[in-house]
Amino acid sequence: MIPYKKYRADLMSSKEMAEQMKKNKMGILPVGCFEMHGPLLPLACDTLLDWGMCLILAAEWDSVVYPPVYYTYPGASATWPGTVDISTEVTEAYIKEIIRALFKNGFERVVLVGSHGPLGFMLTSAVRSYFHDTNSCLLQSL
Repeated sequence: MIPYKKYRADLMSSKEMAEQMKKNKMGILPVGCFEMHGPLLPLACDTLLDWGMCLILAAEWDSVVYPPVYYTYPGASATWPGTVDISTEVTEAYIKEIIRALFKNGFERVVLVGSHGPLGFMLTSAVRSYFHDTNSCLLQSL
């Protein structure tokens, strides 16, 4: 058995997603990064933590969790081996496009979850930009 399977969009069929959206039209998007965390921790540490938090929230809220966004602006760790360094502009634009796609697909609320330090201002900026473009405030960042 796969833990939290019933909440994971990546393991759902379109039919299962349609059934879930009849109950709850909220999607949760974990946003992490892929960067150095010292000599012992995995490069996807932040992303995996955010994904885990989202799965716990999904179980509480009976909602859907989308696969995590792994590649975002890493901050000061950009030069370390294995780190994937994406600019702040590309990070914000990509997150905003995912948000648009989720709302276009029928979600009525989207929650972004990202604990990596530099993501705070980028997620807030994407939320504000989306609101400015659509006048919709059914989006939030945790």
